Parts: sequence; structure tokens; C-alpha cells
Amino acid sequence: MRMNDQPLKAFALDLYGRAGVAPACLRLQEKTALNVNLLLFSAWFGAGLRRELSPQIAAAAQERVEAWHRDIVLPLRAVRRRLKTGPSPAPNAATGALRGTVQSLEIEAELLELEELDAFARTLAAGPSPAAPEPLARAAMLEVVALAAGRPADGQERSDIALILSACFAPQELSPAPPAAPQSVPRETL
Repeated sequence: MRMNDQPLKAFALDLYGRAGVAPACLRLQEKTALNVNLLLFSAWFGAGLRRELSPQIAAAAQERVEAWHRDIVLPLRAVRRRLKTGPSPAPNAATGALRGTVQSLEIEAELLELEELDAFARTLAAGPSPAAPEPLARAAMLEVVALAAGRPADGQERSDIALILSACFAPQELSPAPPAAPQSVPRETL
């Protein structure tokens, strides 16, 4: 993955789209109430910016987007999920179209959250660490999972982090032409 000062949004969309990453992120989200954007931020902070994510920085990043996530992203997600099964008249073709619209709004809200986290990171004074990016990214993701769960990551959570980390540092597959616009984060699994 090309990481030299890449914007968080581009990094996150690329990483989330890699094989196995979305299911790992969603498992962590469901098990720990983790904000996936904070996890992607932590991977970028360590791998892309080569910076150490202290508990204080992790907490400040969470605080920076907490109200937005709670008041905007989560309600949109709840409506989208609810439209999948009901109440009546859902699910039907019309409510399916509405669900797609709500999903687009949820993704837009999450992309704005990523931009806010990017802006937050760039206000911090310290520069890159001399440490290798892979251990920095691992430690950063472990920190964010521990912050969300209120405890250190367990075995399955560490396994999911390892999968995401592996995808983060896997060579990018060559494609014939870049996409015209960034692809949205798929949410149909929920």
C-alpha cells in the first residue's frame, strides 16, 4: 500500500476494500462497540504516518469524533439495519431503495468522520517515529481496540488485527486503470 503521507480517507478506503479486512473490522465493531473509523485511523497513524499512537492521542481522537459518530453515524446505521427487516411496509422494493439512500448517507457521514480524524492527526506536533511502521500500526490498533473494549484485546481480536495488519502491508494488486471515484465502504453484510 502506498503510504507516504496519503490522506486517511484514501488509505481507509483502500485498506477496507482488501480481502478479509471488512469482515475483521465488523467483527471487532460488533464485539467491542469499536468505531471502525478509529481502527482505520490507528492503522494509518502507525503505518502511513509512522507515528506512535499513545493512549492520550487515541482518547483525543475518539473524543474528536464521538458526538458525530453517536448522533449522526449510529442513528443512520440503525435506520439502515431496521429497514432490512421491517417495520411494515419494509422490506419491499420501495423500502429497499430507501435503505440504499440511507446507506449512502451513512457512508458520507463516515467519510466526513475520516476527514475529521485526518485533520486531527495533522494538528499533532510530533513527526514520524524511527520505529518500523508495522509494529507502530499493530500497537496503534491494539490501543484503539483496548479503548473501545475497556480491556486488552483477546485472542480473536488480536487475530483480526493481524489480518488487517497483513492486508495493510500486502503489495497492492495492479489494475488496468484506477477507479474514476473512490469506492464506498460496503455495508451490506450488516
